[in-house]
Amino acid sequence: DNYQVRVTIPYQLGMNNDFSDLRFADVYGNAISYWIESKTDGSTATVWVKIPSKDSSIFFYWGNGLAESESDGTNVFDFFEDFSGNLSKWSFSNAAGSGGSEGIVSGRLRILSKASNKRVGVSTTSFSSGVLEADIELNPNDGYQWGGAGFGSSETSHVVGQRIFTTSNQARAEWNTGGSYQSAGTISASWTTWYLKVVLTGSTAKVYGKQNIGDVWTAFKEDILFSASSPIRLASYDDNLGAADGYCYFDNVRVRKYAAIEPTASITLTGKNRYY
Repeated sequence: DNYQVRVTIPYQLGMNNDFSDLRFADVYGNAISYWIESKTDGSTATVWVKIPSKDSSIFFYWGNGLAESESDGTNVFDFFEDFSGNLSKWSFSNAAGSGGSEGIVSGRLRILSKASNKRVGVSTTSFSSGVLEADIELNPNDGYQWGGAGFGSSETSHVVGQRIFTTSNQARAEWNTGGSYQSAGTISASWTTWYLKVVLTGSTAKVYGKQNIGDVWTAFKEDILFSASSPIRLASYDDNLGAADGYCYFDNVRVRKYAAIEPTASITLTGKNRYY
């Protein structure tokens, strides 16, 4: 029960231009929580809804010009962080070197990594299965810098997706399950802002990335053996090939329920405005 499904809602006549009057309900009229991932005012909105069961039928309503948005990722996902408050859901440490720091800047988490420093943040919540997605921006100033996210409690127990800035820009999966660091699926990727997905099935991990929100996911590696219950892991690393510090920004970090077959939702327009 309570799976999260991504749907696209087209703008309807009589709807608020910014989709603030958008509401969802199940077949019994019970309100369904939702979160607007992205939107183009007056055109379309990409929305995550929390459906009561797999392959549900749900309805969406609109029409109250005075309505304020009820978009709230906390009510939709098993874990949600948009860094609009504090960092109470996280703990931070240096996995290598010293001097790293973190803070919320303009509604995003910024992790600063000093020379030869890897700064890591882990969530206070752990997951044995789930689908992690996050918006990431790598802001290297020089040399070798990488940023990424995934699941893992330590340097010897983690699986992440990475975006690497060197003389040749790359993105890939990287993991360590008690032996040594391994990587796979390396592609050429001069992405600044990018999107990450890491899937934990309970026995394996799958890592994906894409440059734009509307792109198809690129699979880096889909058969990593990984079964440890683990927190979310966010990291920024600077390899001291230059004098300046590196930054990595994170936003909209969320975990939804895993299903071997992605659940779907049949979306029905009410055919009339609903005033509430």
